[in-house]
Amino acid sequence: MQEKYNYCLSLYANVNSKNYRLYLANSKQQKNSEEIAQKAGDLYDKLCSFLNTFIDIGEALKKSQEKYEQIAQAIIHWKRKFD
Repeated sequence: MQEKYNYCLSLYANVNSKNYRLYLANSKQQKNSEEIAQKAGDLYDKLCSFLNTFIDIGEALKKSQEKYEQIAQAIIHWKRKFD
């Protein structure tokens, strides 16, 4: 009878040990998943910021090009007046 009891205790301890290791593995996976999600969110925010800045630069270049063309036309007009 004592043998069966010891076997049951040993089996119970073994199962608990496996459950604890699974719990630790799941906890680590959960922590890793949260870290990955956080880093993905940070990367997304940086990408959005970069794209917005890139668009702003494009718009500024377009305005600069328009101003350049206006000035170039004024210079051409001025030059023709004096030729």
